[in-house]
Amino acid sequence: MSTSVETSILRLIESMMGGAVTLDEFQSKFEFLFLDAEPYPDFSDRGQELFSAILEKVSLVSDTVTGEERVHGWTTTAEFVAWLKEQKSKYDSE
Repeated sequence: MSTSVETSILRLIESMMGGAVTLDEFQSKFEFLFLDAEPYPDFSDRGQELFSAILEKVSLVSDTVTGEERVHGWTTTAEFVAWLKEQKSKYDSE
């Protein structure tokens, strides 16, 4: 059972995957919802796992990525969206 915050984050993920929000909008809204919206939201285990992975990944996304940045884990926005779709699909199948 997902909480209202979890549901809001899942809707935001769908918006990012569909191109309805920019990376900056996604990151700002995601971080607010995941870190600040409620003191201790009761996320499902799979929600907590997905959102923690997103939090780690989204800080290393840029529209352009150099070879040196790739070595350190950076990805492009398009690669992030593809990764996000894969992770959301795993979330949905659990």
